[in-house]
Amino acid sequence: VLKNIIKLVVKIGLLARNDMLSETDIKQLENVQKQLHSLALTIISFVQVKYSFERTHLIDLLKSMKQSLMPL
Repeated sequence: VLKNIIKLVVKIGLLARNDMLSETDIKQLENVQKQLHSLALTIISFVQVKYSFERTHLIDLLKSMKQSLMPL
């Protein structure tokens, strides 16, 4: 999953760098950026706090991010 997220971020970064995104795409990407930040913090807290892993919460975050990326 992490490998695919990194690939996706690099591809979107290249599109943004070459000015191939519209204003609405950029606004959607800002939303995705917030979701990625939340996902990263959640994963870090799962690692740092013993017995705090909630698979359903992690799956919900990933599904939410997928839905945000689909229009792009």
